[in-house]
Amino acid sequence: MKTKKPQLQMPRIRVRKQSAAQNPDFPTPEWSQFKVGERNEGVSLPKDYVVEGELLSPIRVGQSVRVLRDDRNGVKEAGAFVTSPVVSLTDKGFSTKNSVYLYEYLTEEKKHDPYTCFSCCLEH
Repeated sequence: MKTKKPQLQMPRIRVRKQSAAQNPDFPTPEWSQFKVGERNEGVSLPKDYVVEGELLSPIRVGQSVRVLRDDRNGVKEAGAFVTSPVVSLTDKGFSTKNSVYLYEYLTEEKKHDPYTCFSCCLEH
């Protein structure tokens, strides 16, 4: 009999850039200076840049936030969203070296970490 591997149900999340961080490595451009869908060398994302998708790993200080996005600024667009490492974290936001972000879980909010829950988030 084969044993089925546990499958993580990744939470759906919305991440919005609120502002530039203090003393960022890369400046935050105005929307008129940013080309969506292209590589913008030497700059961060503009303020109010928004992605929605599946959070691929827990948001933790010292790690990048990774989202398998399917919506970018209100447009259905598959891709990846990856930040620089998180330097501080609250229950509704996080900061990186370059940016301050707000986030919101779009799936039913749980009172536990879905990445370590074995009672409802992992299939056995």
